[in-house]
Amino acid sequence: MNKLKAVKFLVFVLTFLLVIGTLMCLTLIYRHARGENKPDTSAPSVLKLGEPTGSQISKLYANDGRLHIVVQYGGLPDRIIVLSPDNQKIEQKISIE
Repeated sequence: MNKLKAVKFLVFVLTFLLVIGTLMCLTLIYRHARGENKPDTSAPSVLKLGEPTGSQISKLYANDGRLHIVVQYGGLPDRIIVLSPDNQKIEQKISIE
């Protein structure tokens, strides 16, 4: 009799897991069809660094989750611009003299 109870319990648990898994799969398919999992494209396509005309980007470095841009020319000494990818804002300008 105990073996029958164990088998019934096992069948109940497996049925429960099957139903929950099916519902989760259908939910993911529904969300994908509605486009809820698409990446955020609201970021601006143009980012202005505010550098004078004639400036050139000579090197790019990624460090500590930030983008370091080495800028030359444009009538100013060489400089490094530290850009945060989170909010796409300039965090710091470092002038190299």
